[in-house]
Amino acid sequence: MDVILELTKRHDISLVEDCFRVYGAAYKGEKQALLVILAASACN
Repeated sequence: MDVILELTKRHDISLVEDCFRVYGAAYKGEKQALLVILAASACN
């Protein structure tokens, strides 16, 4: 994930995160869906 985030910052590209079934999950202390400009989730 670090490499992907670095590439998006370096090349000024937006990253869309699929957050299906990640409620409560974290990556390096950051809540999922907060690392990107757009996150999508489903509640089914």
